[in-house]
Amino acid sequence: MLDDEDQAHDAYWMARALGLAQEAARLGEAPIGAVLVDGETQTLIAEAHNEPITLHDPSGHAENLGDPAGRGGIVQLSLGPD
Repeated sequence: MLDDEDQAHDAYWMARALGLAQEAARLGEAPIGAVLVDGETQTLIAEAHNEPITLHDPSGHAENLGDPAGRGGIVQLSLGPD
């Protein structure tokens, strides 16, 4: 079970992922955002939103663009609201 501080961190990062998803939707992409966070320090490592249409690249998904080097960490993914 998460304590209050962990829940607050999760809510913050999920809100950031939702914002990225909304940006993707504005660009005509699937509304998916991802943030990669260092679980110990709660610092942002990387963030991205879906861009396969914009980039003409079927691998242009948020989770791939946000961590192309495979650095690892805690990934928060979110579908934006309709």
